[in-house]
Amino acid sequence: MTGTTLGRILTFIAVVLPLAGCASRWERGFHYEPMSGKNESKLTGDVNIRTVEAQRLKSYLQEHNSRLAASDLAYEDWPTEEKRAERVRFLRALRIREKPENIKLLGHSSFVAESRQNPYSGELKKFAEKIGADLVVVTVDYLGQRQTVRSYPATTWSTITLHHRDNDKRYSDTGHVSSTTYVPVSVTVDQYLHLAYFFQTQPPRPPRPHE
Repeated sequence: MTGTTLGRILTFIAVVLPLAGCASRWERGFHYEPMSGKNESKLTGDVNIRTVEAQRLKSYLQEHNSRLAASDLAYEDWPTEEKRAERVRFLRALRIREKPENIKLLGHSSFVAESRQNPYSGELKKFAEKIGADLVVVTVDYLGQRQTVRSYPATTWSTITLHHRDNDKRYSDTGHVSSTTYVPVSVTVDQYLHLAYFFQTQPPRPPRPHE
């Protein structure tokens, strides 16, 4: 995992993607970790879905950025042990106790919604199984409110009078007709940033004879 990749994955960016078929928001907002490559095999076991507080991840991000700023080396040039230590800090921020060697980050998903999405509704689990992830960590951060424009139907009624003749007599009939138009209205909505990290846990490798 490079410094650029780690920064992109951990940065709180609201990604708004167009609708694509019946895919869930978790799937539409997903990005593969470049170093992991696509995993075409579907998961056959269970999926463990966890949640972690947004503030916990924010604290790690601040510390991570401070270490990057204080270093004379680009993250790509950090010694192997320092890179490993940074990966451990990232995993601990997500309350993952596995060693970096025993877990693989497949990618992350991010999107903004006007309400908190339930990670246990089944959509997230289904997508995790599709990409072969058996551990998903979700965090939701409230971003505040914003103004947006929505179209709402407005119905108006009109009275019409029809005149007609029957032989030498004149008649008038009165009726009512309706018409519906959509009117733009400015409304205030909430914003929640959803982040999900997809992992594939690996069995611990047996120790080598000289270890």
